[in-house]
Amino acid sequence: MWSIADRVAVLAEGRLVETGPTAELLTRPTSAFLAQLCGTNLISGTGIEPGALRVVPGLVLHGLSDPDQPLRLGDPGLASIHPSAVSIHLTAPGGSPRNVMEATVAGIEPRGDVVRVRLVVVGQPLTADLTPQSVVELGLRPGLPVRAAVKATQVRLYGR
Repeated sequence: MWSIADRVAVLAEGRLVETGPTAELLTRPTSAFLAQLCGTNLISGTGIEPGALRVVPGLVLHGLSDPDQPLRLGDPGLASIHPSAVSIHLTAPGGSPRNVMEATVAGIEPRGDVVRVRLVVVGQPLTADLTPQSVVELGLRPGLPVRAAVKATQVRLYGR
C-alpha cells in the first residue's frame, strides 16, 4: 500500500487518526501508532531553539529541523529517530553524539539478523536495532539502566 498510494488514511481502533500524502506521513509521523507502522521512534517535546526540542527539563534533543514543517520556539514538536541510528552504552559515551539519554531496557526482541531493544527514556519509548553480538557483550536485559546515544544528524525535528 505505501508504495502505490498517493494518499493514505490511517485507522487506529476503528477511528481515522490521520490522513495525508503518503510521503509526508512516512517522513513526519505525528502519532506513536503511525511511527510504529513506519518503523521509527517518535519523541514529543517543545521547540526551544532552531534544531532543539525540550523533551523534559534537563533533556534536550538536538537534530535537523524539517524545512517543510519547521520546529518553532515554544510550540509542540516531534523528533523522529530510526532505530538503527540509536546506539546503546553502559556508561556515558564520548565523541560526537549530541544526544545522550539515560534509559532503561524494557525488552529485547530478536528480529532475524538484528535485535530490537526497547528502551524507556523519561517515560517515552525508544527502540534501538543492535547486532545479537552487541546485546550479549553489553549484557542487556530488562531493567538494566543504559545510555542511548544518537547523532544530531540522525534526528529529524518538526512541528506538530
